[in-house]
Order: sequence, then C-alpha cells, then structure tokens
Amino acid sequence: KTPLLGRAYQGSYFPASTFKIITALAGLESGKVDANTLYDGAPSYQIGDRVFHNWSKDGEGMINVVDAIKRSCNTWFYQAGLQTGAAAIMGMAERLGFGQATGLPIAGEAKGFVPSDAFYMQRYGHKIHPGILASICIGQVVEASPIQVCQAMCGVADGTNLPKARLVKQVQDFNDNVVQAWSPDVRRRIELQPAARDTVVKGMIAVVNADRGTGHNAQVEGIEVAGKTGT
Repeated sequence: KTPLLGRAYQGSYFPASTFKIITALAGLESGKVDANTLYDGAPSYQIGDRVFHNWSKDGEGMINVVDAIKRSCNTWFYQAGLQTGAAAIMGMAERLGFGQATGLPIAGEAKGFVPSDAFYMQRYGHKIHPGILASICIGQVVEASPIQVCQAMCGVADGTNLPKARLVKQVQDFNDNVVQAWSPDVRRRIELQPAARDTVVKGMIAVVNADRGTGHNAQVEGIEVAGKTGT
C-alpha cells in the first residue's frame, strides 16, 4: 500500500534461497567444499540446542553442490556454510555487490545489509556464531534489493565482470532512429574461479531444466535458462 516506493531498488529484503549461490561460490572458491563434496540433505540439522529445518520434509540423501542447488536443500547449505566460514561467504557477497548501492542515478537506493563479525561484536558483543551463520547461508539476516540480486546473478552469468546497472539503453526519435545509445559498462572485475563458477551454473541450469528442479516454471522453449528459486 505504498505505491510510490520503488521496491526494485528502494526495498531491502532477505534474498532467501537466491543467496545460496553466494554460499556455494564461497565454499567452492575457498576449497572447503568441491564439486564432489557430499552432505546429508536431511529434513533437519541440529546446531547446538537449535534444530534448523529444510523446506522439504523428505530427505534428499547424500547430495553434492549441483543437486543441493537444484533442490535448494537448506540442510546441505547449513553444513557447507559452516565448513566454509563467515568471512569467505561475506567476502563473496560483497564481491558480487551485496551491501552496496548499485549506483543508479536516482535517490533513495537501498544499500542492503551484509553482516560481519565486527558488526556483531559491536552490537551484541560476540562474533557470528554457528546458528547465525546457518541462517545467513540460506539468505536470512542478509538484506538486499531485488536489483542487487539481479546484478549479482548477472555477475555469475558473466564470470569475469560485475555489470553496471543502467536505466536507459538508448534514445530514439519518433521515427525510431537511434539518437543516442550507451554500451554496457563494467562496475568492477570479479574474476570468479572458472571451475567454481561452472559448477554453480550447472546447478542453476538443473534448477530450471532437470528432473525435480525447483524452478521448472522458468523454462523457455528453445533456450537453456539458468536460475535459482527464492521465497
């Protein structure tokens, strides 16, 4: 009921399971997990005295990162994220543009929020503990605008560069002649490790195209679409 709020760039939300792409890239690039690392995709996973649940009540069995992305398995990402550590995950998030405005030339763009040990020490007197990190790994606690998530996915698609967001592609006159045009611009180089990036993209393709992938609705006939579902 706030129609003048530009949610795409002014809204700040939990990115939810779309953030699992960040967790996966961080784990793969850090070497803490690899394409063959198996974790039990159980319906729940206990950390300390708290039980963290998967979205599905059916167990997935022992699965690797490609299948974990395909099935958006929370419990796989809890384990992979704890193995990877907060620093690597937060570093990957910032590398892909989380926690920073994209730079659109309009007022009020949200920066989002990327937690850190320093923030938690200052605010709560402790570093990011395992329970918080488990939530971060599946896209809770972190906040981002929809355009930041879009920008990050464009960076994954490119692999080398994070693109600069823009509002105008070209200006045309009434006869459809192009008066002025702007080429795509690079915000910064991200240089994702090819093996890590390719593994994640394989999982994202499976999300849309493989049996039991969570994103079947994104299929487009004649085009191989990669994607990631997020609540």
